[in-house]
Amino acid sequence: MVHFHGSDGKAPFFEGWYFRHRNKGRTIALIPGMSRDRDGGASAFIQVITDGGSWQADYGEMDFHAARDRLAVRVGGSVFTEHGIRVNIDVPGLRCTGTVRYGGLTPPRYDIMGPFGPLPFLECYHGLTSLYHRLGGSLTVNGERFDLDGGTGYIEKDWGRSFPRRYTWVQCNDLTPGGRPCCVFASAAEIPLSRYRFDGCIASVWLGGREYRLATYLGGKAEEQDGRLVIHQGAMRLTIRPRPENGQTLRAPDAGGMTRSIRETLTCPARFTFRRGKELLLDAVSRGTSYERVE
Repeated sequence: MVHFHGSDGKAPFFEGWYFRHRNKGRTIALIPGMSRDRDGGASAFIQVITDGGSWQADYGEMDFHAARDRLAVRVGGSVFTEHGIRVNIDVPGLRCTGTVRYGGLTPPRYDIMGPFGPLPFLECYHGLTSLYHRLGGSLTVNGERFDLDGGTGYIEKDWGRSFPRRYTWVQCNDLTPGGRPCCVFASAAEIPLSRYRFDGCIASVWLGGREYRLATYLGGKAEEQDGRLVIHQGAMRLTIRPRPENGQTLRAPDAGGMTRSIRETLTCPARFTFRRGKELLLDAVSRGTSYERVE
């Protein structure tokens, strides 16, 4: 598995990792990454998101390093690995420090992009690093402490040239149906392919130690209606009913540069139902779902 795709210096290009942490009804996410615009100008950044705000710390190209063969990212004085993160950000408007330890990661069974992963001409690629893992430690953001001992974590990533023009993204791992940990990830997007565009979807439901995969490359189709995202594939049907609020503003890549603004609701209520034929595998409500819808 390749953990960093930008070592060849190609431009335009971006790569970013999404580290999400939740405990006791509170959530904090960090996004370390790098970008190269059309002219090859490179920079690095860390975005920090809480329910109370979002901030971005900017760094120079030499302040960034990522390993190709393992999850190991350094931006300035902060380090992000599969074993945990150590954060030390001190820029105007943002002071974020702390250490978080990760228990064993839960990767998906195989690449979430499936056969689309090796295609060299897509504008954006997606990866799931860990659907679920335990946390220990804490982070402090501008004097506000987030106690993460016993919480749950999630890691994903994106890389390529630009985010899709239109997409929906949902992630939740605070569901415990029947006392069992559960994680749901789902995304539907408009995907450019040569001169054409098509609607694609990918989703992973990790439940009871088993991953259920729904995706365009497996025959899955997504529908969005009345604020719901529905992905159906054969006998399986995943329905997500979020109730998003205003959310926080984040910067997103466009032609390599972090020049686009999007809004993410870091935590909102959502109901998840997942059926396989007549069998109801999941029917639960989360209070801590992350949600983006960009049109």
